Amino acid sequence: MAAPSTCTFCEVVVGSVPADIVARDESAVVFLDHRPIFPGHCLVVPVRHVPTLPDLTDAELVPYMRCVRRVTSVMPHVLGAEGTFVAANNIVSQSVPHLHFHVVPRRRKDGLRGFFWPRHGYENEAQRTEVASLLRSALEDPSQPITPTTTVVDEPTTFWYDDKPYEPNNFKSEFHGTVSLRQALTKSMNIPAIKFAEMVGYEQVVRMARDAGMNRDIKPTPAVALGAYEVQPLEIAGAYAVFSNKGVYAPPRFIRVIRDQDGREIFTSKPRERQALWPARHSRRPAQRRDRRCPAARGWRRRAARRWCARR
Repeated sequence: MAAPSTCTFCEVVVGSVPADIVARDESAVVFLDHRPIFPGHCLVVPVRHVPTLPDLTDAELVPYMRCVRRVTSVMPHVLGAEGTFVAANNIVSQSVPHLHFHVVPRRRKDGLRGFFWPRHGYENEAQRTEVASLLRSALEDPSQPITPTTTVVDEPTTFWYDDKPYEPNNFKSEFHGTVSLRQALTKSMNIPAIKFAEMVGYEQVVRMARDAGMNRDIKPTPAVALGAYEVQPLEIAGAYAVFSNKGVYAPPRFIRVIRDQDGREIFTSKPRERQALWPARHSRRPAQRRDRRCPAARGWRRRAARRWCARR
């Protein structure tokens, strides 16, 4: 079927309309919705102009739906979501008459009502760019992204860096076999921490540390995973504040405002803030917020459960 002259999605496919494209192959193009339900909301459109799902040929259906499935599988890990919402309209409520599947990151109690409202846009251009970059990197890399449940083997290991061996040890030389990222960091296991840093890339670890305000003496070596470089207490305070400040780094300051004897402001500190983390990456999922053994209850039982969890 020939594409109408005003099909916006056809123009996105050929590049005449700008869009945050996160994946492309011979069958489909994936890009961020400009009015997302939640940040990370993607649209998957076939390269050929096809108005509705029944209009896809059998030969086109499999690769196209494979692309939809790929985006659906990658999104929760990359954006810290608990699941996804996948939907497509055919004719009715179809805003653009070019087949498109919505793939939306979802979290429990995220406030979604109906199918496509309310909408939550990006906080700023930097957030939108980072989300696109995260999804693009995950979709370009055939390997699975690292998540809190990704595992490595905790065992005596020699790491090689710059043609030199590095042989760290665990506390009391205790090793625990196969462990997840969450277990390794919770229990401060040295060997797994370095293995995960090696998987991510030592340069990426250092880049994140610097984005969070730490000094440039930190080097991309295996020892960076163990905190082997010196930092000042003020740098640590500023870095930890990123988690409670929606991913924004603001340099610590000793003086916020100075007033004269009449109470007039003569100086106001204006720190240069920057987005160090996208909010979804520093938010904690339910399984990370509480022990799974914490009993679920209501009323006084819920309060008792909270006290029980706090003691763990």
